[in-house]
Amino acid sequence: MLLAFDFDGTLVHSKRMCLWVVKQAFRKYNFNFNYRTIEPQFGPPIETAIKNLIGRENKQLINQIEAEVGRLKVAEGIKMISLRCQPEFLSKLAEQHLLVLRTNADRSSTIKFLKQQHIFHFWKKIIASEDALGRDKTKVLKYFKQIFHQPMVYVGDMRSDIKAAQAIKACSIAIRGFETVKMLRSVKPDFLIQRLNQIPKILKEL
Repeated sequence: MLLAFDFDGTLVHSKRMCLWVVKQAFRKYNFNFNYRTIEPQFGPPIETAIKNLIGRENKQLINQIEAEVGRLKVAEGIKMISLRCQPEFLSKLAEQHLLVLRTNADRSSTIKFLKQQHIFHFWKKIIASEDALGRDKTKVLKYFKQIFHQPMVYVGDMRSDIKAAQAIKACSIAIRGFETVKMLRSVKPDFLIQRLNQIPKILKEL
């Protein structure tokens, strides 16, 4: 079985960090957006979120804010996130299944965190925001499915994750992270869980 995981909000508790990092990056360039304004933009890559908030005209400024988000994640944000499971749990999954990871975050901060937690070696493939396919969840999942030729389960914490899985006819597991249980239920995932350690039981049912 191919198990694909989203990163922010799914594999790690990171909502508070993401809000803080984006707010600080905007503040450096004299934009004082509050968390209530920033939070609805989560889901697409950060470049899209920035464009939604300040417009698309000033490409240099967009790039500068995006770079600052990446810098803050590596310098400060990585200290603010935590795994939603024990490394041993992922180790056991990796013994029986192929694990792949997709993230809207940058590759550098993602890999740094995975290495710090001693779980980097569990992943057969990692697609990050700067990769060619990285900005489109559906394309990333389709790519995983094509290269590994395995039935796939995708675990995500946002409605867009579930919709991407449904688009390629993959099994979807929703977990509360960035979005509420009510929001996740509205798109009818195959399974809805509270904790990642519920996954093995689901896999036995498939």
